[in-house]
Amino acid sequence: MTVNPERGELSLALPSGACRLRPTFGALVAAEVEVGSLLVLLDRAGAGDVRLGDMAPLLWHSAQAG
Repeated sequence: MTVNPERGELSLALPSGACRLRPTFGALVAAEVEVGSLLVLLDRAGAGDVRLGDMAPLLWHSAQAG
């Protein structure tokens, strides 16, 4: 799988194969609806206070956009 770093794409290695993550504007908006402000989430992540459950919607919607 090829990813385009110019578009912010990332490849996530999973046991079932690689998954492309594409954090599009739509994916970010959809994730923000579920978890609240992404800026607050980033602040919490920077402080080491973020859980996988907090990140799951962001990963899910970015994978769906990929």
